[in-house]
Amino acid sequence: MPEKDNFIALGRITSPHGIRGAVNIHSYGDNDAFAHYSHLFLQEPGRRGLTRYDIESCRPKKPGSFIVQFRGVSDRNAAEELAGSEVFLDSASLPETGPDEAYWHDIIGLEVLLPNGKRVGRIASILETAGHDVYVVRTDGGREVLIPAVRDIVTDIDTEAGICTINPPPGLLEANDS
Repeated sequence: MPEKDNFIALGRITSPHGIRGAVNIHSYGDNDAFAHYSHLFLQEPGRRGLTRYDIESCRPKKPGSFIVQFRGVSDRNAAEELAGSEVFLDSASLPETGPDEAYWHDIIGLEVLLPNGKRVGRIASILETAGHDVYVVRTDGGREVLIPAVRDIVTDIDTEAGICTINPPPGLLEANDS
């Protein structure tokens, strides 16, 4: 039974769908991963570790929600037992990123530095907005600093070294003090 260290949480099973064992899955992100993979891993309520489930079919229900039929889950009772399960994907299954691209799970946790090497904090989470992502950086003092993830401000991301270098405009870091 695989452990969660090398897995990415994609969503949660919310409820059964119909009487033939399909389930409704709420996606944690704006992704269509459920439709592109042959199997997913579930952490079922009250159980440790992950269990692999092969996908028979998948279709979008509405934005951020999918209907998935797993092989071997053939009735509503079996689907009800999966409600509340968290859904994972093995990170090794993810496609390679292109130049100047990174997955959120590779960015969260990076140390944030200014060009002079001064530490700002660590990226704690990422907010998705209509225009661009925003990095939520937690400082050593516990404050949260919001950094727009745009090329003029985020000058380098080195996931291998664990560093994100930013060049914020004057006043951006201070604006987060209020």
